[in-house]
Formats: sequence, C-alpha cells, structure tokens
Amino acid sequence: MKRVIIIGAGPAGLFAAGALGKDFEVYIFEEGKPIEERTNHVLFNTECECNICDILKGQGGSGGFSDGKLTMTLERGAEKGIFKEEAEEELLKLGKLINKFSPPNKYKTIYPVKIPERYLKNPRLKFESYPLIYLGTDGIQKLIQNYCENNSLNIYYNCKVVDITENKVSFKKDSGLGTWKADYVIIASGGVNSENIKENLKSLNIQTEDTFMDLGIRIEMPRKELKELQDEFYDFKVSYTTDEGLTLRSFCINDGGIVVNEKYDDFVAVNGRSNFKEKTSFSNLAIMARLTKKQFQSGPKWLGRSIVKRLNMAGLPIYQSLQAFLYEDYQYSTNYKTNFKAFPGNISNILPGFLKSAFRKYLKELKKVAPKIINTNAIVYAPELKYFGEEILVDLDWKIKGTNTLYAVGHATGKVSSFISCAVSGMLAAESIKKENNKT
Repeated sequence: MKRVIIIGAGPAGLFAAGALGKDFEVYIFEEGKPIEERTNHVLFNTECECNICDILKGQGGSGGFSDGKLTMTLERGAEKGIFKEEAEEELLKLGKLINKFSPPNKYKTIYPVKIPERYLKNPRLKFESYPLIYLGTDGIQKLIQNYCENNSLNIYYNCKVVDITENKVSFKKDSGLGTWKADYVIIASGGVNSENIKENLKSLNIQTEDTFMDLGIRIEMPRKELKELQDEFYDFKVSYTTDEGLTLRSFCINDGGIVVNEKYDDFVAVNGRSNFKEKTSFSNLAIMARLTKKQFQSGPKWLGRSIVKRLNMAGLPIYQSLQAFLYEDYQYSTNYKTNFKAFPGNISNILPGFLKSAFRKYLKELKKVAPKIINTNAIVYAPELKYFGEEILVDLDWKIKGTNTLYAVGHATGKVSSFISCAVSGMLAAESIKKENNKT
C-alpha cells in the first residue's frame, strides 16, 4: 500500500486525506492541536502564551475558528484559471459531505439573491451574492470533528515538519526527531507556516514568489445597524477599485458576533467570529485592501508586515471610533466593543496615506447605499491580515511543477484562500494521486 504524508490538518489537508480513502496509508502531520484543545484567549480574558495563536493553526486550520460561512463557489477565494473543469464535480461532492457531517439544528443554506436596484445605482461599488452554508464557529468545529472521526484520519499533533523532499518528511515531535519515507507528499500547511515551507522548498530548487497580501480594518457596530443589509442578502460581497487601481472588498461579516485577536509570530491582528445560535448585540465586518507585487515592487508581504507592526500598540491591535477614522472628528469615542484586548489609538494617523484614503473612499461610497453602516456607535479595529503566503507553482492537478510526487494545496500555494476552495484543491490532489497510482 502506497504511503501519503500530508503536512497540515486544515481543510485542504483533511479533505485530501478523506478523498484518498482506505486505498492508501495516509498520515497527517499537524503542528497545532486538536480542535477541542485550541483556545481563544480573548474570550476567556487570559494571557496568550502561544508563539502562533491557536486560532491560526491546529485541526481545521484557521477555518476552524472562522465564522462558519462556507461560500459554495469556486469563483471567489481562488486565482482565476487555477481550477480545471472537474473541480465543479468535487465541489458538489464537498457540498454533500458538509450536509452529511454538519451538526443538526446548526446549519442553514442561504441562496444567492438578485441584488436590489438601489445597491446598483452606485457604479463604483460591485455587489455580489453567492450560495453559502452557514454553520457558525461552533458548527464548523463540529463539522470538522465529525468528518475526521468518520474517516478515522491519522493525525499526528504538535508535529513540526523541518524538512521535505519528494519521498520523505522529517519532523520534530515533543523532544524527538523523526524521518518518514513517503510515496507522495502533500503540502497543505496554510499561510502561517509559509516562511518555513519556503526554506524547505529552496533545497529542492523550487522557487516561491511574494505575490500579494490582503491588509484591512474591521468595523464593529450594534447589530441593528447591519440588520437591513443582512436581511436582504446575508453575506454581502462589495468590492471597490480606487482611481489608483487598489482593490478593496468587504469580508467576513459576523452577525451577532465578536472581534478576536490572532497572534502571529511577531505581531497581533484581529478577526471576527460568531456562533450559530448564541448571539451578541454587535455585528462586525472587515474591509480588505489587496497589495500586489505589480503595485509594490518592494514586495507586498514586506510592506504589509511593516504596516501591521506599526499598528500594534504594546503588542496588541488598536481601535478608534469610525467617525474619528473617517472625519478626524475626535469628539466621538465609544466604550461599546467586544474585544477588550485592543488599545485605543489613532489608526488614521498610522496608516500610509494611500491606504487611509482608500478605506475612507470605500466607506463613504458604501454609505450612499447603506447609510446605517456609518454610525456614531461604530468603531474600527486594525490591523486585519489575510493570505500572505508565498505562491508555489502548481499544475491543474496541484502537483508542484518540476516534481513527480510532491503536491501543494490550499493556502500553502498562495492561489486559493476560502475554506471551500482549499478543500476542493485537496480533493483534486487526492484524485490526481489515485490516477498516478493506478498507472503503476
């Protein structure tokens, strides 16, 4: 029986393992913990001692601590042209798996809607709506647990990979070192381990590239202020491009949710989450700007990380009122927030001029069609950070170009970002390995 080693237990790695089935000897090496042991320190008001936050790594990956909205399309969260036609078949299979393993009474299918005319009157904004499955943070964690248990996946936790070749993987677990041979290796390590993976691939003469980074702010407000917009289309997608060519988009709307911290290696960012039934009286959403290599020759990741570090005050994210951010009217302040591990600060003064201007323009355009979003009780957190992994060149079967048995899927490729697109990439890699195995 052929052995497959998968590096990472996020959606790409888990669904690759499940798709390989019992015809292969499959092992997953995961640097983090089982999902039930992963802790959000903001919720419990405890000090975080993680080098990289539990929210970002472990069983289920960062998606295991998402808000649990699964956008059932490959048109978003993926580089154009990266998926072959057969990907739609895998998407249908994935939908059935989600239906099967989602917890009862914590599941809602939301269908795309026709965008109301008044939202189309502003030509600067592009509104989109897609089918999605909403589970909430609690529901998506149960989905992951059910799926892993049903497939009896072999996951080795607290297992840090230190070297990769086409036919073996070396790792550190507890105080020991080990090396396992493999017939195939799938890199599904997500975004937070991109630097480590990049160094490993260099030894194989596989080049990676710093192509883009999404950097943003998160806005929190009383739940009632977003209700009208969410009643019409629950997870609205709104994009905007500035005259200078910088693209911004809404991201991760959390109805009745909270704002949490995510600790990376040398900075802390924010994110949002919400449970399926247990709701707060606040909602939040992010506005993300895409920094690309084409626009910033020094490298988007280098630029983004330098901005992020400036936005950390005493090693934590900062917040200010939305009115002060937009109009520099400092009479506005607020005590209404769900993240008590953020410091008051002046985000508008710290952001580079081009980013501050772009966020302000986006929000003022959005106000024209959804005026309640800009309200005196709203606050802005920063920074929010997404998708800053190195891009790995893969073919349409997700095999790394120039190799025979080495695959890369999910965030690790720098080509896909959503839970769904990551999972589908893993399933496609598994199908490719099956075909390769049948030839021998």
